[in-house]
Amino acid sequence: ITPDANYHGPLTVPVTLHDGGDESAPFNLSLDVLSVNDIPVITTSDADEATEEAAYSMNIDFTDVEGTLYGLEFTVDVSGSAAEWLSVGGDVSVNEQGSYSVLISGTPDDENLDENNLVVSVSDGDDGVGTASFYVNIVPVNDAPEITGYVDDMVTEVNEDGQLTLSIYLFTVDDPDNTFPGDYVAQGLTVYEGDHYTFNGQTITPDENYHGELIVPITVNDGTNESEPFDLSLTVLSINDLP
Repeated sequence: ITPDANYHGPLTVPVTLHDGGDESAPFNLSLDVLSVNDIPVITTSDADEATEEAAYSMNIDFTDVEGTLYGLEFTVDVSGSAAEWLSVGGDVSVNEQGSYSVLISGTPDDENLDENNLVVSVSDGDDGVGTASFYVNIVPVNDAPEITGYVDDMVTEVNEDGQLTLSIYLFTVDDPDNTFPGDYVAQGLTVYEGDHYTFNGQTITPDENYHGELIVPITVNDGTNESEPFDLSLTVLSINDLP
């Protein structure tokens, strides 16, 4: 005897015996089908691709034949390396009784690029836990570099009517996905126009007979993106001019 799927409760099973000549009248055998908790079943099979520094979300769909109309009994948890940047984004929503969804969301950054493994667990509050594993591929996006400083205070002065040639090695650069200065040497520095000087490549020449402060905008390029301009402050020293 096999009870119907997901059925629990009383069964009445008519049974007869046969002695080789005559058959007995039916005997109603009473049975009780015990309730066994059915675990939730996650029906979402794949995770969409994520992009670095872009908001990401995925719907986790699941079913539970014993689920209630409101779904308040369910608890959803995430684990695995992707749980460093993904979390449960809200309450369980009811598609229809027995069919449910929950949102998983987050934003991956540079430090999350290799955190791709996600395990979703759905508990029904009655010791039934359904799990599913996903791989969330993250597409990296190049970050623009940022010049954070100029490391050689001794090379911030230039004599009046002199010249100063800058070097990329004298700057500090913050770039989470490229190596400085190795990835920058081929591109070098870019010097922009400003007041009281001219330039040729990386060599700065103050205007004739000018002395005082120079503000020189500088950028670097990682091969893909250019930094915002960094204002390098220089001092042009006054030199006595002969009669």
